[in-house]
Amino acid sequence: MLNVALIIQGEGFGHVTQAITISEYLKRSDHYNLRFCVYGSPKKFSLPPILRDSIEVPIYKLVSPGLIYNQKSKNLSISKTLAKAIVNMPAYISSVLTVRELCSWHSIDIVINLYEVIGGLYSLWHNRSKRMVVSISHQYFLNSRHFAPPPGRKIQKVLFHLNNKLTSFRSDAIFALSYAQTKNADDHVICIPPLIRDIVKESSSKKGDFILAYANQEYMVEELKEWQEKKFPMETIHCFCKTSMNKPKQVSSNFYLYPINSNKFIELMTQCKLLITSAGFESSCEAILLHKPVAVIPIKGHYEQLCNSIDLKRVKAGIAYSRIEDIDVQDTLDTSAHDLLNWLEQSEKLFIQSLNQVYRRHLKKLNSSTEDFFKILKKRVKAMWFNGAEFTN
Repeated sequence: MLNVALIIQGEGFGHVTQAITISEYLKRSDHYNLRFCVYGSPKKFSLPPILRDSIEVPIYKLVSPGLIYNQKSKNLSISKTLAKAIVNMPAYISSVLTVRELCSWHSIDIVINLYEVIGGLYSLWHNRSKRMVVSISHQYFLNSRHFAPPPGRKIQKVLFHLNNKLTSFRSDAIFALSYAQTKNADDHVICIPPLIRDIVKESSSKKGDFILAYANQEYMVEELKEWQEKKFPMETIHCFCKTSMNKPKQVSSNFYLYPINSNKFIELMTQCKLLITSAGFESSCEAILLHKPVAVIPIKGHYEQLCNSIDLKRVKAGIAYSRIEDIDVQDTLDTSAHDLLNWLEQSEKLFIQSLNQVYRRHLKKLNSSTEDFFKILKKRVKAMWFNGAEFTN
């Protein structure tokens, strides 16, 4: 059995659900044993209860970079995000050192990094051993030749590519999650289906009479309420949001607000008639698998979410809007007969196959390096013996 460590980016909820899915896949495999997880997030975030309840191995929370939003405009603030990252650099270095110690302590063979900068820096600075590193995210697909990025936004584009590099330094392979089946660019970047949890795959779907919403930012809740009151007062909305409240709240006669609860969210998704969400990757994939129409609104100033919305439109799996007030409930797509479904259902098989393939290649590389080392050593010993030469660099 090969020992595996999982490093999870804590910004948003998508990487958490991916980690849960990977833990399910590894548990059913005959070759891999998940030993521990690292959850990277800014200090203000606590460990999500669903992660603690779903994964049976130790989970270590470490400080890592996070995104900062402008309080007035609600846009992602690039300058504040970078400034905070610079100030907190000593804490991030400490996190990298902790990952190194944990990998040694647990005798880790494979490190799987879910788009966490701490994981990328560990691979760059400290992975001088025989450990294999695999980086996984949809963001890597957005770097590929198969995706046409939005025009302009040069600074955001450069920073996005830089973050992709930071999270995948010296990886033995990159698994680029893709909505649709796509040919691999090379042996290093492998396209695989989205990682979707068992609870979603095992759920049965039916068409309901209400709208389900996921508000990644609190300002989206207010915009949803205004949109409902002005355009669709007869529609019922169940909205999940990151809030400090501990239980559901009925805001009006037909608007219900919930704290983040993954199982309840999936339960309602199976019954809703439309999903409205920010342009995250995982929730839209889950909706597609459950045959639900999707309307996405990228977070303001968030380049990655803008790219996600473009990619969703590219594969005709949902509708993207720039503002919540533009959404038309009737203007939805039927994804029940979409050719993406067969691709999504192969997720577990292709993930394990790809991991096996990369590990075999990794072993071959290690054996080749060992043989080269002994060849060089043999030549130097011969030089010393016959010519009286000394070892030199």
